[in-house]
Amino acid sequence: MKKNTLIAILLLFTITVFSQTEKEKKQIIAQYDLKKLNKLEEKFSNIYKKQKKEALEYAAKHNIKTVIKDEEGNISTLQRIKKDGTLIYYKAFNEGAAITTSTTSLYEGGSLNLKVEGQGMEVGVWDESLVRSTHELLEGRVTQVDDASFLSDHATHVSGTLIGSEVPINGQGRGMAFKANLLTFDYNNDIPEMAAQAAEGLLVSNHSYGIDPEAVPNSYFGYYDDSAQAADELAYNAPNYLIVYAAGNERNDSFNTQDNGYDLIASSSLAKNVLTVGAVEQVDNYTSPSSVTMSSFSSWGPSDDGRIKPDISGKGVNVISSIATNDEAYASFNGTSMASPNVAGSLLLLQQLNRNLSGGFLKSATVKAIAIHTALETGVSDGPDYQYGWGLLNMEAAASVLLNSDFKSIVEENTLNNQEIYNKTVVPNGEEPLVVTIVWTDPEGDSIDFWNLTEDDDTPMLVNDLDLRVEDENGTVFYPWKLNPANPSNAATTGDNSVDNVEKIEIENPQGEYTISVTHKGALVNSFQDFSIVVSGVAESQFTFIPNDTYQTFCSEGIGEFSLNYSSLENFSESITFSVSGLPEGITSDFSSNGISQDQEVNLFLDNLNTVPAGEYSFTVTATDNQGTILSKDLTFNILEPLADFEGLFPSENMNDVVLNPILTWENLPDSESYFVEVSKDPNFGTIDFSATTEENSIETSELDPNTNYYWRVNASNSCYNSEYSEGNFKTISIECNSPVYAEDTPIVIDEAQPNFQQSTITITEDMDIEDINVYVEIQHSYLGDLAIYLTSPSGTEIGLIDGVCDNGDNMEVIFDDSGDAYNCSPNTPSLSGVIKPLDDLNSLIGENVIGNWTLTVLDFYQGDGGSIENFGIEFCGYAAPTMSVNNQSVDAFKIFPNPTENAFSIHGLKETSSLAIFDINGRKLIHVPSIMNNQKVDVSSLQSGVYFVNIASGSNTFVTKKLIVN
Repeated sequence: MKKNTLIAILLLFTITVFSQTEKEKKQIIAQYDLKKLNKLEEKFSNIYKKQKKEALEYAAKHNIKTVIKDEEGNISTLQRIKKDGTLIYYKAFNEGAAITTSTTSLYEGGSLNLKVEGQGMEVGVWDESLVRSTHELLEGRVTQVDDASFLSDHATHVSGTLIGSEVPINGQGRGMAFKANLLTFDYNNDIPEMAAQAAEGLLVSNHSYGIDPEAVPNSYFGYYDDSAQAADELAYNAPNYLIVYAAGNERNDSFNTQDNGYDLIASSSLAKNVLTVGAVEQVDNYTSPSSVTMSSFSSWGPSDDGRIKPDISGKGVNVISSIATNDEAYASFNGTSMASPNVAGSLLLLQQLNRNLSGGFLKSATVKAIAIHTALETGVSDGPDYQYGWGLLNMEAAASVLLNSDFKSIVEENTLNNQEIYNKTVVPNGEEPLVVTIVWTDPEGDSIDFWNLTEDDDTPMLVNDLDLRVEDENGTVFYPWKLNPANPSNAATTGDNSVDNVEKIEIENPQGEYTISVTHKGALVNSFQDFSIVVSGVAESQFTFIPNDTYQTFCSEGIGEFSLNYSSLENFSESITFSVSGLPEGITSDFSSNGISQDQEVNLFLDNLNTVPAGEYSFTVTATDNQGTILSKDLTFNILEPLADFEGLFPSENMNDVVLNPILTWENLPDSESYFVEVSKDPNFGTIDFSATTEENSIETSELDPNTNYYWRVNASNSCYNSEYSEGNFKTISIECNSPVYAEDTPIVIDEAQPNFQQSTITITEDMDIEDINVYVEIQHSYLGDLAIYLTSPSGTEIGLIDGVCDNGDNMEVIFDDSGDAYNCSPNTPSLSGVIKPLDDLNSLIGENVIGNWTLTVLDFYQGDGGSIENFGIEFCGYAAPTMSVNNQSVDAFKIFPNPTENAFSIHGLKETSSLAIFDINGRKLIHVPSIMNNQKVDVSSLQSGVYFVNIASGSNTFVTKKLIVN
C-alpha cells in the first residue's frame, strides 16, 4: 500500500520544527474549567495533609513504622489511615520495551518513515523519590518540581524508560520518547500536584506505584477507593490528561490466593479514566497471540464491579534503564513499573504525531481508544481478558489509525446529549475486519464506605452508561465485548456492557453498509457525555491531503505558505485539482502544482497580505478528482502588523511602598506573542537585577531589595516584529524584621519509653502581616530519622519542616528558610545544622497575620530513643497593608461575610450607599463597584486564591480597609 509513504516522508522533514509551546499548552486547557481544577488541587491537598498528619500521629502513638524496607531494599511509605484503622502505604512496583510495543516504527528509520521521537513534548512522572537528573540518559531534560528527599533507583529507572537518550550504551537504554522533557515528582501529595500540572497543560503522566498489599486486607483488592475516585474526578475535569498506572506485581505473592491469581489490582489503578498497564515478556516478532508471554508477577483484574483491568500490556521483564548510583549506572529491572512507562512514553508520541498532522492534541479518551482499538490479540481466547486487558500495545497500528484517518479509519471526538442518538453509516473496505471502539471519560463514581465494604462488592461504578451497537443491512445487531467477573478465566462474550467505559465491536468479514449507533441508559449526569470513537476497516475516501499545520502566522509584509501533503490509495490514479474559497478580498493564492496524479507535497502561497487588517482569517482548500469527488480542509492564518507602543504600566511613575516581589503589569497587545521585561537600579539599565520573557501581560519578579529605587521596562514581540520599550519606576517598601521570638516553655522532654509527640508554643501579640519567616529549631535526640516536625500558624496553616531525615544522626540545630539549602546529614554532632529549606514552603504563610499561637509539633515514631526540644524561635519580617486614606469618624467598622470566601461576600455595617474597591497586595485595583448598599452581594469568582484588601468610600470620606481572603 502506498498511501502512507509520502506523507510520512514529508513529516520526517517537518516534524522537528515543532515544540510544545505555552501557546499550545493554552490550547490544551482552553476548554478546562481552571477554577474547578484549582479548587480540586486545594481540596485534595487539604485532604492529603489532614490524612498524612492523622497517620503520622497514629503511627507515633502505636509505635508503627512510617517507612518500611523489605529484605530486597524496596521502600513503602505511610500515606494515610482509613477510618477502620487500616494504614495505607505506597510502594514502587518493582519486579527491548520499544520493540515489544512497536514504538520503534515511529522513529527515524522505522517502518512508518516518521521521525516522531518526543521532540518538544513534555511528560510527567510521579514516583518513589528523586530522579538522578544528571544521568547520561537524562541530562538536561529533567525538571524536579517538588522537594523529593533522596535519590531513587526506581524513579531514575522509570524516567529512563520514558525519555532516556538514544546514544549511551549503544541505545540499549533508549526511552520511548527519547527526545522529550520530563517533569518529576515524588508520590507524596500526588493528586493535588497532578491537578496543578493538568491545569498547566500536561498531557501524559506515569505512576509506577500503588498501595503496599502487605498492609491491607484482601477486600481492598478490586475495591474502588477514594484514591481511584479522586483520579477519576481529576481526569474528568482535565479531559486531555492521560494518567497511566502500573497494575502491580502481586500475582504469586500469596495475596488473595482463593481467586487463583485474579482480583489483585487495587486503589488508583482501578480508576475508570486512567490507563492501567500489565507486564509481559519481550516480543521480538508478533505472529499470533502465542507470541506474547505473560510475566510471572503482573497483577490481574478484575475490579469488583467487573470492569476490565488492566487496560493494556507492555514489556515489563528485563528492562534495561538508568539507576541513581552514578551518572553511568544501569540495571535490568522487572515489574509493571517498567511496563507502565513503556506505554506512557509511547502514547506521548501519539499526541506528538497528532499535533504534527492537525496542529492540535487529542483527548485522553481518544488516545486510550486508539490504544485499545489497535492492541494486538493476546491470551488463549479472542477479545479482552482480565490478564492482559485488551492486548499488547501496538504503536505501529495506533499511529496508522491517525495516518489513515481519511482512508480506512475514522477518529472522532463527540458529545452525546441527553436523549440523543449518535448514528454513522460506514462501508467496509473489504480488506480487513470492521472494528469500532468508543471510550469516554466518566464522572467519578461513589466510593463505597470502607466500613460497609464487603469483599467483591459488585456495585457498578459507571455513572454515564453509553451503549455501542453496529447494525448491518439485514438488521443483524452486533454487540461489544464483555467479561464475567464471577468466572474471570472464562473467554469474553458479546452483549450489553453496563460496567466499562470502553466498548469495542469487531466484525470479521463485513459486507454491505453498516450503521454505528451510540445511545445511553437513563439520564446523563451533567446532561451530556463526551465520547471518542475510532473505526477501522472502512473505505472513507480514495485520496486525501494533510496540511503540515492547519494554523499559520504570517507577517503582513511577507508571503504566506501552507504545505499540503497529498496521498492516495493504491491503484488510484485520478487527476486532482486544488482550489481555494473564502479568502478575504485582496489576498491572492497560488499552488506550486495542480492537476496532480501522484503522491507529493503541494505548496499553497498567499500574497498581498498587507491589503487586509491584522487578525485571524479562515478559508477552505478543496481537492476534486475527475469524477467530482470533493475533499475539503479548513485552514486558518493570522496576519501580524508592526507592534504599536503600549501603556498601562503598573507600577508606573514614582510609586512608593511597592512589595518586594511585585507583579509588574502592562497593557496587553493582542498581536504580541511574548514580552521581555527588565528591572534595574540603574535608569540606563547598565546592570540588570531581574529579566524574564513571558507570554502574559504580567510577571512576578524575584525578591528585590527593600527601600530601593527601581526602573523597569518591557517590550512586546512576535514572530515578525518588536515594539519599542515602555518604561516605569518605583520604590520598594521598607521591610521590618522583628527580633527573633523564642518559646518560653522549653526545654521539653521527648519520651524515650514510647512513641509520642510534644509541642512548644510561642504567643505573638504584635501586629504584622508576614512577608518572610524563618524558624529556629534546636533538638537533642538520637536517631533523628524517628522524627517529623511541623509548624502550625495561628490560622491553622501547617508547614512540614522535616520528616524522617538523617536516620542514625544525633541532634539538630537548624534555621528553616525557604532560601536555605537542601539538608545534608553530617557524621558529626549535630547531624543536621545550618540554614536549610523546609519540607513545605514557608512562603505559603505570606499575607497571614502573626498575632496568636505558633506551635511546633515534634512527632517521635519509635520508642528507645529520646531527647528534648531545647529551643524554638521565629523571626518575622513584614509590612503593613497598602496605605489608603482612613477615616473612622463617619461609619462603624464594616464587616465582610463570609471571610474567607470562595465566590462572593457581602458588606455589613454600612450606614449609607458607598463605593467599593478591591485591591491586590500590590495595591492594584481589581474590582470596583461604584454604588453598594448594606448587605449587597459582591462577586469575586474572577479572583484567584489569595489575599486582597477591600476599601469602602462615601463622598469625601474613605473608611477602614479590610483584609479579604479568597480560597
